Amino acid sequence: MSKSYKEKVSEKKSKSDEGSGQGHLDVRFNSEDDTKRFDVSRVEYRSGRYIVDFAMFEGGDGTPNRFIEVAVNENFFSQRIEFPNASRADFLFQSATEEWRPAKGWVRAEWNPASKTLEGLLGDVESDRPENTKLTWGKFQVIFN
Repeated sequence: MSKSYKEKVSEKKSKSDEGSGQGHLDVRFNSEDDTKRFDVSRVEYRSGRYIVDFAMFEGGDGTPNRFIEVAVNENFFSQRIEFPNASRADFLFQSATEEWRPAKGWVRAEWNPASKTLEGLLGDVESDRPENTKLTWGKFQVIFN
């Protein structure tokens, strides 16, 4: 028996659900003492992964042109995940002059289903090119709506 169009759409939506969220990422770059805060610009749940984008700066038209993306596989919550390990967790840093994924560093995330909150820590995240920005420390909290 074939699935109806409605069943197919519903199944596809359950595999990838982009929605709204609120929260922030506090970070320190390049061993500086100054902590910077970036707000959530996008959240998504796709195939067992929670994906969050944090807007760092906005372009002239109000769209983020620099961002940090954190993605964590739900099977590895409550564990420290070393980078690179894209099947468990991923990280993307993108700016006007740089775009990189980590060659080293770590993330640890916790999911609270009652409040739909994703919280986590990041540490010593850097690319394999020494001239790139290094995320020394980070802490995030995101509520999925």
